[in-house]
Amino acid sequence: MNIRSVLRRGIDHPLRCEDDLFIFQNEQFVIGAVFDGCTSGETSSFASTLFVKLFNKSIKEVLESKKNHMAIFLHEDLFKQFIFNLRNIKLGLTANELLSTIVYFVYDIRREQIVSSICGDGNIFLDNDRIHIHNEDNSVEYLSTKILKPISDLYDEMQFAIKENPMDFSICSDGIESFKHKSGITKEGEAIQSLIIDNSFLNVESMLNRKCNILQTKNDIYHTDDLSIIRVIL
Repeated sequence: MNIRSVLRRGIDHPLRCEDDLFIFQNEQFVIGAVFDGCTSGETSSFASTLFVKLFNKSIKEVLESKKNHMAIFLHEDLFKQFIFNLRNIKLGLTANELLSTIVYFVYDIRREQIVSSICGDGNIFLDNDRIHIHNEDNSVEYLSTKILKPISDLYDEMQFAIKENPMDFSICSDGIESFKHKSGITKEGEAIQSLIIDNSFLNVESMLNRKCNILQTKNDIYHTDDLSIIRVIL
């Protein structure tokens, strides 16, 4: 199993990257998440980074409290614990300071099953299938704006994808949709082919970052939005 990731700032965000990502692995599970902070929110990079910290905390708490999880149950328990921790932050934060999308997965190594979901917008690629939430007018329904709804409702409202025996899967922020040629022509398809489908440089830890550099330097293709990808090749 090869786990590859990339986190890059888009050219439209000169000050800081507003995406973040998280990867956890033990002998039974691989858990990954990408977060995309809202540019119009307050200190949007803070929201995505905070979500990483809370995800890490939530995973440890869930795994310590319950043993022999299946992916489908761990996926749900992780989300519920994350919401619990998010609600209990004692920092006096407003909803506008917590605007970030979430795309995450739980992969059960032993049972060879992946459970993944999208909260807000983003992309899931499972072998040849794509699950995609895109908001044309950028009207994302962020988790923090409905945080007081029942947790079970929040969980059920997400877009889900479940698959047995996957060979290649990825999650990514909507930055994958922002690739363009320097002439302005959209090049999302070329980016997906290179970063999500093609296996060249598989043995290189910086596989995805190198591919982004090649797209830019050799093909004049670059991403305007921040980009976060986790890809697992089995």
